[in-house]
Amino acid sequence: MSKNILHNLQSFIISTIYNPYTFLTIEQSYSFIDSISEQMRQDGYVPDIVVGVSSGGNLPAQVLARRFNTELTYIDVDSYKTSVCGLNMDEVIGVYRMSTILRGGKRPDVTLVEDVEKKLVMNKRVLIVDDDSYTGRTLDVVTESLRDKSVEEIRSAVLYTSNKNIDYVGKRFSREQLQTQRLRHPWSKLSPYFNQSYLEK
Repeated sequence: MSKNILHNLQSFIISTIYNPYTFLTIEQSYSFIDSISEQMRQDGYVPDIVVGVSSGGNLPAQVLARRFNTELTYIDVDSYKTSVCGLNMDEVIGVYRMSTILRGGKRPDVTLVEDVEKKLVMNKRVLIVDDDSYTGRTLDVVTESLRDKSVEEIRSAVLYTSNKNIDYVGKRFSREQLQTQRLRHPWSKLSPYFNQSYLEK
């Protein structure tokens, strides 16, 4: 069975069993990026460098770096994950919910897999970009790492969240809305709109 057929079959099974999911098209995801761009322009803010949180933040970070003609780099983080029959269960249930189940109610561990070199960000205005933020833990870990590298300023941007402490948000939802809508961007491997190129650096 080809990878494409297998992916489509997995997407169908998961979306059927675990409805409701809200699968965003690439156009909808771009509309969130457009909103962030506009907020940054209104704010008069141009970062020196954009740091994309891999892999969900790859495409949004690339778009924003191009639009504001800034440098671009990536930081890779990992949270508690598990796989069942080849399916990434934190994709199916959600990173935070799956981690909480497996760890007896504790917050998920978030660790740095690939850090940013200090010389790339030192004395610069840094914009951290990710696709979403549910608990804020990932952004906390990335921010903590960057603060140790003598950056001038740190701001953050995500495509959607209920977190009020993020500088630029494509679309803000209540926590209840996020739990019920269960948004998935087209770079989620569960999405029927999935394209591997959306995850590339």
